[in-house]
Amino acid sequence: MEWFRQLGRAIRNLARIARAQPIWAITALVVSPVALIRHLFGVLVLFLITALVLGIGVPLILGKLLGLPRDSNIYQIVMMLTDLVIILVTLRALFQPLILKYGGPAGDDTHGSARFATDRETRPLAQNGDGLLIGRDRKSGKLLRYAGPAHLLTIAPTRTGKGVGTIIPNLLDYPGPVVCIDPKGENARITACHRAKFGPVHVLDPFGVTGLAPIGSSGAAFNPLDRLDPAGLDLADDAMTLADALVYDAPGEAGEAHWNE
Repeated sequence: MEWFRQLGRAIRNLARIARAQPIWAITALVVSPVALIRHLFGVLVLFLITALVLGIGVPLILGKLLGLPRDSNIYQIVMMLTDLVIILVTLRALFQPLILKYGGPAGDDTHGSARFATDRETRPLAQNGDGLLIGRDRKSGKLLRYAGPAHLLTIAPTRTGKGVGTIIPNLLDYPGPVVCIDPKGENARITACHRAKFGPVHVLDPFGVTGLAPIGSSGAAFNPLDRLDPAGLDLADDAMTLADALVYDAPGEAGEAHWNE
């Protein structure tokens, strides 16, 4: 009974999503026939194998081994149960992908909806030839790369390998443009020279934490005062905003009146 409740919930969730996102529903109908045909073929094969095994095995056990006549009540009941098992197995195989994808409680994400990816979801990531490195498949050992439009977030405690496992490998491997905030200068020290092979590299290091020689002929520099327009009407406001950003008061401590006023 629980499986049927999950199936009903999956159908309701799918209908709710289709009503909320009709363009998605139309697109899914257009691009899904190939995957649907493949799935139906697999279900058909499973049905034939199940029907063949049970359809031959059960009568053989009842008639040959137990000696039950075909017109006996026990024989008829067992055969009816066999047909029911074949139908249930086929239905489960037919609708299980729908339950796995849409069978979760609708809106039950108070504590988040994150979960571990399935093998089916990670398989395309292991076949990508480009994109950002996000990990390695624990079963096949292949690198997982994501080249889609979604945002990526890596969360882990301090000193657990975020830099050496994610940031530095991507800086060394990804050929596209990157803006990397690197307060300690570790990422720049390790990857700046290598990234110069992909294109210009600008290391903005006013305090010399990286210990790197300037990349290129002119190095990298930024003067925030250049953003001020002496002839602009908002010069005073812009200057005050810049001063607030540059002059930092420690939490709970008031700065000198000269700077605040």
